[in-house]
Amino acid sequence: RGLKYLKSTKKENEFAIPAFVADTYDRTIVEELSIGYCGTHFGAREHLLQQIEKSPWKTNIIRRKHFQAKELPPEQAKQEFLNNMSNNMFSFCFRGDGNFSYRFYEIMMMGRIPLLVNTDCVFPFEEQWNLHEHCFVIEEKDMPDFKDRFETFVVTEDLQQMQLKNRNLWIKHFSPTGFVSSFIESHSYNGKQQ
Repeated sequence: RGLKYLKSTKKENEFAIPAFVADTYDRTIVEELSIGYCGTHFGAREHLLQQIEKSPWKTNIIRRKHFQAKELPPEQAKQEFLNNMSNNMFSFCFRGDGNFSYRFYEIMMMGRIPLLVNTDCVFPFEEQWNLHEHCFVIEEKDMPDFKDRFETFVVTEDLQQMQLKNRNLWIKHFSPTGFVSSFIESHSYNGKQQ
């Protein structure tokens, strides 16, 4: 538990592995700006969700009492979770017990945009892509300024194009086959294994 695996303390020979998720991409682009979330809401997460709900943008936040919504039949819980991601342009993304978010990879697979609260997270192959070109990133301490920062982001970025870029990034680096290919490529030199 706690904040382990920080980017600021990562050793040179350490690298991140994505959370591998099933491919449920529905090949759509969301045009209306909305922020979704479906999950537990306790502690710091609830405070941050309230900051988002105070904003002028459409929100679709479903609060669950338990991880994986044990209060619902499993198939219903999973479908509601996937629908929430699919139907919203942005999805709130905050670390779990470890210093990473399984949801981040689900959002990227779905071709949506993470609203990522950064906690010095480490991502696979991050030297090959720029987190800020794929997500709205905010530090937890900056959440009181969420409204102004988010407004600047949404008026300066091509949000439809970003959804496509995120899906392509998932295919290239975060899908099981993409990760293996990227790993082999990044650990080879002139066709020879390092």
